[in-house]
Amino acid sequence: MKKTLILFSFLIFLTFNAFSLGKVLTPLEKKEYKAIKSQIVHHINAVGQHKATNEYIFQYLRNIGTPIALRYIEDNKKIDCLINEGSKLLINNKYHEAIHKFDEAICVDEDSWFIFPYRAQAYIGLNNLNEAINDFSRAIRIVPSMGHLYVGRAACYKLARENHLARIDLSIAGRLGDKTAKQLTGEITIVNENQKRELESSIENMFGFKPGTIIF
Repeated sequence: MKKTLILFSFLIFLTFNAFSLGKVLTPLEKKEYKAIKSQIVHHINAVGQHKATNEYIFQYLRNIGTPIALRYIEDNKKIDCLINEGSKLLINNKYHEAIHKFDEAICVDEDSWFIFPYRAQAYIGLNNLNEAINDFSRAIRIVPSMGHLYVGRAACYKLARENHLARIDLSIAGRLGDKTAKQLTGEITIVNENQKRELESSIENMFGFKPGTIIF
């Protein structure tokens, strides 16, 4: 009898906490999940990017109060935690372990574009440029208006000696308003080679390339 009550209590717990435990979404719930994301973007655009802190967004979602909105909060907290863990592993050159953490984060929400550049850094550390390029490409497919993603992919292409593709990506990034890309492609004048090298160093630092490897 006691075992039956314990089992029953556990089943109730699972029922009321299904969202926070990562229950697979139904097609209708997935549609609502995507709608919530769009709603957040529109809201941030309306109030200004400077307010786009996690806590501000979470409070906005709490005010919506639907199970999917609350699921979104829990998912993003989990993603943040996994990214932090993966980033620490990256710093210590534990690339395989870092990839595992970023894989977990992507499993939580495969449309969270900002995870892919982190995993790309780990692949770069393993000199697996094809996978790094694939990750930048996946992020670009989700948010094609982010210029710095094209710069990151261009750097990978450059290392892979795909210079033509690197130039195309820098050109796209420049058209999207990315200042670094404009400087590297000559749209904005660079005073001297030292300034150009500083720009290349900033790309290396941003995406985890070894110092001195990106020479545009």
